[in-house]
Amino acid sequence: AVSGCPEDCADHADRCLQAALAMIEAATAIPQPDGSATTVRIGVNSGPLCSGLIGLANPRFSIFGDTVNTASRMASTSESCAENQTFVHVSEQTALLISQELREALRALGLGVLEREKLV
Repeated sequence: AVSGCPEDCADHADRCLQAALAMIEAATAIPQPDGSATTVRIGVNSGPLCSGLIGLANPRFSIFGDTVNTASRMASTSESCAENQTFVHVSEQTALLISQELREALRALGLGVLEREKLV
């Protein structure tokens, strides 16, 4: 997912984190075939990226660049979200952009931005 593209928006970091939490909530509500909770991994990074249509026969919109690669790497190397756990790994660039209002809302939910920029 991406926020602030193609047009800038001042609260893109907040929007991404709110979307990440909604994705976790939706995914964990769906049990695996063995009955265990569905787990997800999410990494959020902020910065420049490139976007465009890729392919001729079946064109698809895609985003790419170091910002996207970093978010992907953060997700792939992070802890999975399991039952009663919420982990959204946030880069330093994104942590600096999170509004005080969202930080306070997260604290009210028992969540918050912690050391190493892990949203827990």
